[in-house]
Amino acid sequence: MSTGPFRLAAPARERVLVRRRSPARIVLTLVLFLVVMFFVAMVIERAGTKAQVLVLAQRVVQAQEITRADLTSTDVAGNVSVMSVDQLDQVVGQRAAFTLEAGTILQPTSVMAPAASDAGQASLGVSIRSGMVPHGLQAGDTVRVALIPDPDGSSNDNSTSDLSSGSVLVDGALVADVSEESSSSGDLKVTLRVASDSAMPLLVAASREQIGLIRVGGS
Repeated sequence: MSTGPFRLAAPARERVLVRRRSPARIVLTLVLFLVVMFFVAMVIERAGTKAQVLVLAQRVVQAQEITRADLTSTDVAGNVSVMSVDQLDQVVGQRAAFTLEAGTILQPTSVMAPAASDAGQASLGVSIRSGMVPHGLQAGDTVRVALIPDPDGSSNDNSTSDLSSGSVLVDGALVADVSEESSSSGDLKVTLRVASDSAMPLLVAASREQIGLIRVGGS
């Protein structure tokens, strides 16, 4: 009897069966690949296409009429919802829906028709002592118009008789323009946009130098 090491017989080689792919499946895979590549190419092409769009050349405050001088153009790539230079004539004469800073790309929601912005609104100019105006007040700011006590107590007009001194005449008035008086008084000329029913009491108080402005919000 042999006492040598025991060896296992080598296993028989397994046959590797190669499945043949169906020609129809190959064609379908190729078609799907071409379709995907086609859509990828379209996306890349659209992303690389640039269009000229309208941009604000300078700051325009809410409800201010937009003129040609307020607009310029720039190139923008991609499919974005903006107003193209072809819409220039449509934009001129419209009002800013909200305060638009220089460099803002115009969108359809950036503008509104004059009738919509004028509904129930009035613009009026008032002269205000410089000490009654916040430092750095500018167009586009939102202010609260306060009634300042009359030092003489001589007011006999009923336009503001139902308002106590120190009360708020207008809450949320929009500053449309600010400039200095031509005289050396240092007073400021401020154009305010307010609700129509607030315009008369505000004018009466302003004529008596009884108004002050308080800047509110993030202005």
